[in-house]
Amino acid sequence: MARRLLLVTGGAGFIGSAMTRYLLDETDVAVVNVDALTYAADLRNLSKVEHDPRYRFERVDIRSASDMRRMFEQHRPTAVLHFAAESHVDRSIDNPLEFVETNVLGTATLLQAACRHWRALPPAEQTQFRFLHVSTDEVYGSIEATSACTEASPYRPNSPYAASKAAADHLVRAWHKTYDLPAIISNCTNNFGPYQFPEKLIPLMIINALEGRPMPVYGRVLRLARSQPQLRVVDDQIGGPTAAADIAQAILRVTSACEDAQFCLGDLSFQRGAGSLLV
Repeated sequence: MARRLLLVTGGAGFIGSAMTRYLLDETDVAVVNVDALTYAADLRNLSKVEHDPRYRFERVDIRSASDMRRMFEQHRPTAVLHFAAESHVDRSIDNPLEFVETNVLGTATLLQAACRHWRALPPAEQTQFRFLHVSTDEVYGSIEATSACTEASPYRPNSPYAASKAAADHLVRAWHKTYDLPAIISNCTNNFGPYQFPEKLIPLMIINALEGRPMPVYGRVLRLARSQPQLRVVDDQIGGPTAAADIAQAILRVTSACEDAQFCLGDLSFQRGAGSLLV
């Protein structure tokens, strides 16, 4: 029986590289990492697995229809794990069209190539094929103090980033409903772990603290008693942070789910005002 081959987009990024390392360390599948190597991607994230014979890297952009078609024709994946995205809220405010181009147009281009590939597969292989779109809980917007997000929560994106990911979610659903592409959506909470790009909260706070620089945060800051040299940051985030390695395991399990499914991954019960960061 031929080894399963997974096409991982954005595999040099933070969560994508965690997924790639997990696949090569814990399973027998082969991985093709498709990444344009933009500012937040780093192949050093994959130094532990780069010489694995089951691993291959392709520097291509998911927005390129010709490159995506070539990837599917050349590698013939049995599943797609779609991580590639612009993902920083602040950057989306400064340059929203870049997020639309990558997260919306890029996802549509990838879906088109995947659908073409899937339709050409033998019936038995069509049944096994999956397209997993890795999204975010930010598509649900802010939640009330006593609420939690579920797969049935309405979409209420509040930033260009969240809106672009919501649009991508809708495209994935449309490709399934219109063309029958076996597609799954996962909406993950915030993640943390090794190799995270330093613009994100936890590595940014650690680096700034070590270097004696200001530590910018969102939300109300409560200064605690002098005997407790900490800052408690009460924020409005939807989900609590989840280790990237745990998310990688969950995503792999989700990939084997039935088609036309949507899963919320991580701590989506995080309530407004309940989240705190102790520094």
